[in-house]
Amino acid sequence: MVHPSPHRGPSLVHTLGQFGQPPGGLQDVDAAQLLILLGLFLLSVGIFVFSIVVICLNLGAVKRSWRVGMAVGAVLLVIMGASAVASVALMDVEQLLLSRGGTDNVPLWAIYIVIAMVALVALLFKSGWYVLVFSAGVGEWGRAGLPGYALLIGGDRRAWSGIWLGAVFGVFAGAASAAAMIWLEIGMGPMLSDYLSMFSGLEDLPWPVSMLLFFVMVLGPAITEELTFRGLMLGFLIRIFGHGRLAVTLSIVCVSLLWALLHIPNTDMPFTKCLQIFLIGLVLGELARRRGVESAIAGHVMLNLVAVVVGVFWG
Repeated sequence: MVHPSPHRGPSLVHTLGQFGQPPGGLQDVDAAQLLILLGLFLLSVGIFVFSIVVICLNLGAVKRSWRVGMAVGAVLLVIMGASAVASVALMDVEQLLLSRGGTDNVPLWAIYIVIAMVALVALLFKSGWYVLVFSAGVGEWGRAGLPGYALLIGGDRRAWSGIWLGAVFGVFAGAASAAAMIWLEIGMGPMLSDYLSMFSGLEDLPWPVSMLLFFVMVLGPAITEELTFRGLMLGFLIRIFGHGRLAVTLSIVCVSLLWALLHIPNTDMPFTKCLQIFLIGLVLGELARRRGVESAIAGHVMLNLVAVVVGVFWG
């Protein structure tokens, strides 16, 4: 999830040191921050390994739902492709490369070709990966005896009411989160600030265009996070822990906590951000269980949309 902030991030050109140093300068990061980054890296690797294991346990479901999975992958490929194009278009690639050591002997068009080739390979891999994640999630929810993807797999038209409910929740949660962060004067974390500062062309665009581009860039993460956390992980935990009220609550709490921890670097008040995401995750988890994962996706998408609108207008 993205969030609005009244604070502008520093220019990436000024935060980059010598060639090869990461944004923000790890030389200025204290031991506690390094431990947090290491912990988040290990958590991400753990989630990736977990996903591989669950996919291997659901190869039958992957085969049975491959048509819908391919459709989901195609949609994600379009969304992530548009996001990649928007990102590169807004970056001052030449200036960024010059700040990392210079490109005197390499024509800019060649650099763009390399970027396009690398991006294409990455996009194909990511879309293929989420086809597997989606299909394995279908298998886990099915083995848990719950609908999971009530509309995409179950074909239940009543699932639309859950999607609308999720969307309404996302709007209210986004508005409340934005108001709280503005009131508390919560700023962006260093990594998010450095990332956004790369898009130097954003300030020169009309606000409707910049808002559309930013929304495209956050739409993909909203969907893929839900496929992973509420689509795959929650279905697996409910199957393992059981259908009792306490067991389901424990499953939702575990997934929400993991999801929240991954958002720690987003602000300069990590605990507040973690609490916000955790509470939202509890509702999205219950929506996914009762109304289908599609309702959680709708809620997450609208949450990000509100954040983008507030972020563009607030600055």
